[in-house]
Amino acid sequence: MMKRFDFAGRWRGQIVPHLNDQEVAFTLTWGMQLLRPDYEDGNPPWHCGRGLPNGRSPREGCLSWYQPVGRCHHIAPFCWAIGRKIYPQLNWGFVSGEHHTVVIGYKADWQEPEWLMDILLFREKTAIESLAFVKSREWKFYPTIVDYAASFCPDSELVAKYLSGEMSVSEIASMSA
Repeated sequence: MMKRFDFAGRWRGQIVPHLNDQEVAFTLTWGMQLLRPDYEDGNPPWHCGRGLPNGRSPREGCLSWYQPVGRCHHIAPFCWAIGRKIYPQLNWGFVSGEHHTVVIGYKADWQEPEWLMDILLFREKTAIESLAFVKSREWKFYPTIVDYAASFCPDSELVAKYLSGEMSVSEIASMSA
């Protein structure tokens, strides 16, 4: 049975120790830069959101600092990296739709996830409700961060092949010549 990851209850003990990890910091910055190219490492992620998280001013290092309201697609890479650090024995992927994106951790079958990470709606929705919200409009599963990254580009298949090393820049260029 899929469980919802409790960001608030696990913040200090399980997440804070990873906040300065290179992979976690990189994915946070990269995700925010998908929305705002001028975003820099160390900027408050919540500034990229649509208002104050939980209606209050966030403090650096606290959960609310990492909750950019309405920016689930852009904070998802951060959740992916945290999931990989806490549960390295699981595979981690993205379930992304028009309205929402969540990250899931699974053993063999992505359709039977063990964990669902939803840093923005974990207080309001169960794991099943979060996943149903994602799937309420057109959605897709992305098994890797490369596939998810490529989904932000017009030719996502081509970009995924480049990012995964399957194609070189010159091969891509020759296709458009």
